[in-house]
Amino acid sequence: MHKQVPFVVRFHTRLFQIIGCCDVSWQTQPREKRLAEQRLVAWTVLVLLIYSFVFINTFVHPSAFLFTSESFGYFVDALKVCIAYVTVAIIYAETVLRRHALQHFWQRYALLNPASNQQVESTKIDWRSQLRAYHRFLYVFYGITVFDLILEIIYYVMRAKDDHMLQFLLMFTPYTYMIHLRNMQIIFHIVIINHELVKLRHDIGLLAEYTRFTRSTMPFVGFEDFVRQKLAEKQLIYQHIYEMCDYFQQALGISTIAVLLMTYVRLVVDAYFTLYSFHTKTHPEYIENLLLLPAYLEIPALLLTSQKCMNEVKFIAFELHNIRSSVDNSLISIQIQNFSLQILHQKIRIDGLGISALDGKMLVSIVGSITTYMVFFIQFMPKFKNL
Repeated sequence: MHKQVPFVVRFHTRLFQIIGCCDVSWQTQPREKRLAEQRLVAWTVLVLLIYSFVFINTFVHPSAFLFTSESFGYFVDALKVCIAYVTVAIIYAETVLRRHALQHFWQRYALLNPASNQQVESTKIDWRSQLRAYHRFLYVFYGITVFDLILEIIYYVMRAKDDHMLQFLLMFTPYTYMIHLRNMQIIFHIVIINHELVKLRHDIGLLAEYTRFTRSTMPFVGFEDFVRQKLAEKQLIYQHIYEMCDYFQQALGISTIAVLLMTYVRLVVDAYFTLYSFHTKTHPEYIENLLLLPAYLEIPALLLTSQKCMNEVKFIAFELHNIRSSVDNSLISIQIQNFSLQILHQKIRIDGLGISALDGKMLVSIVGSITTYMVFFIQFMPKFKNL
């Protein structure tokens, strides 16, 4: 399987293994593969134990990490820490228990990308093609991560010397980075599925152009059988992509919902506490509020990437219609209808646990609900001034 995976994909998979979020081994020998997976599972459990120790220590010594001078501030900090720990625990538990589904995901990926015996003449061209294929993930991953690091450096430079917020961030930031990296891992797998759909759409488009050209000239003997064979091959490819999507949701579906809920709760709580601080403090700290900005990009990055992946199937159906309008042959028409029924019944739908599709409609709903909560809280804000 190692040869079928591009370097860009392999590098980021190793990164997710380092943080304990991927217990899949690239080894081909059964014994070596089993030992490698056991080491990865042990590392995942160890990282979870470290997070558990930090969580327990936070509430054993609350005055050292949490905002205890106000009951409302203490509630906000405690709520964020509890939700963050539950999310991290779900992520690592799913990583261990659903690792076989992720293994099947990469097996289907290997079937769609068979190893080639030909040597690549130019490494630069191969690098460019890989970066171009996964540019959306690279922009989102490194863009948000670098933006977050810059804001944290600015905060560290401009903070007050006796700032209690720094102690809380030293404890809470590993949780936020863990959830951020899990979100990036989810986007990473969606981009891989989308890349395979784009390749399938491109191949079907080329087949449509070829049939259109052949129809305007004299088709060769056996042309209809050739088109049907190619369509059957594309159907098998779509079947593998559908199975990839299904295994992806089995492997990462629970943590997808958990990451969305954690990010949503954090945005609502921190946005309201920011307004509460402006209302109760004469000199509120603006620099602390800048640390929340990267979190506002997490949900749109996931939902828009998922939306783009699901929309790609519509373009595949459009290219199939072009083949049907290009060739007047009943057998080819039946083959295309069969393919269309396959797309209709085997939908590429990313929905986590099947609750709701991760698309633009969910993004609009989240923005609307956050705005509604803010309007509601602002009306009652004077009542909390003496908490």
